[in-house]
Amino acid sequence: MAKKKKKSIGKFILYKILFVLVRFLNLFVWRYKRLNTYKIKKDETVVVVSNHQAFLDPMFVLLSFNKLLRPVATDNLLAGTFNSLFYGKFLGVIPKRKGASDLKSTASMLGAIQNGDSLLLFPEGNRAYAEFQFYIADNFARFIKLLKSTLIIFNIHGGFGCDPRWGNKKRRGRFEGGVKIVLKYEEYKDMSDEELNSLIKENIKVFDSESGYKYKSSRRAEYLERFLYVCPKCHSISTLYSDKNHLYCKNCDLDVEYKEDLHLASKTEGFNFEILNDWYQFQQEYVRNLEIKPGEIFHDSYGVLKVAEAYGKGEEIDKGEIILTDKELKVGSTTFKVKDIESASPVFGTTLQFTIKEKGYTIKGHSRFNPVKYVQILSKLDTPIKEKGDPYFGL
Repeated sequence: MAKKKKKSIGKFILYKILFVLVRFLNLFVWRYKRLNTYKIKKDETVVVVSNHQAFLDPMFVLLSFNKLLRPVATDNLLAGTFNSLFYGKFLGVIPKRKGASDLKSTASMLGAIQNGDSLLLFPEGNRAYAEFQFYIADNFARFIKLLKSTLIIFNIHGGFGCDPRWGNKKRRGRFEGGVKIVLKYEEYKDMSDEELNSLIKENIKVFDSESGYKYKSSRRAEYLERFLYVCPKCHSISTLYSDKNHLYCKNCDLDVEYKEDLHLASKTEGFNFEILNDWYQFQQEYVRNLEIKPGEIFHDSYGVLKVAEAYGKGEEIDKGEIILTDKELKVGSTTFKVKDIESASPVFGTTLQFTIKEKGYTIKGHSRFNPVKYVQILSKLDTPIKEKGDPYFGL
């Protein structure tokens, strides 16, 4: 006879506390609107699959459900004593190494389902920078089938407008989310992996720039240089800078306004991008064809290097100038060989995470630090990232 699962009074109380706390904060700060709700039955486990726009997406998704969902998040989130206790012990976050295969997190997710927990997954693996959709692993559908749970596809709208990943200030505008599709295990178990993957990809796509809604702020373009770094007019690198609602280039007369409807406007001759994704696609193509010469590639004035391991203390290793050459990545007096960097990804607004011999590190840069450019250049250099092809920010 199968062993009966114990009821978790603690999880029920935790959900109620979180629900009240999130609703209270949302009322005065975010004003996110839940479009509908889903009641998870007593013996039911669900896997919620959502697009990822805003930092607090896991909390907002929670508002549509009557039971706690265990989010899967980058292990960097659990680095440090407070984070490991709050996110790991209190919220039950399952850590996963960003940009890398992680058998331990897979086993943890399977164990959570077997224990009667429900999961929250962001299959793109990253928050959107410019509305473009990230890669979803080909084996994602196969993994969903292994969980044998109710599959719920959830859509968040307006997070990109209200809380852009590269931004520093919140915008005022329409922000909402709700359940889009519910599939019982019996309804999708016989679908091919390709069919199920395609269904998930198509139904998590959300483009706020097509909504017609407006997002108000006096600093709409502030810190866009955390994401964009190639000037479309003079093609110089790392010369872009933002001021309030505009993005400029230090090397030419480029002047671009980021409008309330999430579109771009400019009187600069030759500029024809309509949305940020247009600029990003140009940037990606330009860097893809860029010739890397020996020597220094990037030089940023200041960064803090730390160990990034789930449930670790996040100890500081070094700090100082950040220099990337075709052979080395240096922070202060600490140097890493480029050929040893196995994966790299931006986390938060100004933080670069990378792994060497399966050990994680982060570099927290200055307020205008751009981690995306480091990841993309590392995918061009002689690194394991280039060999395997980075699915998120690779070229």
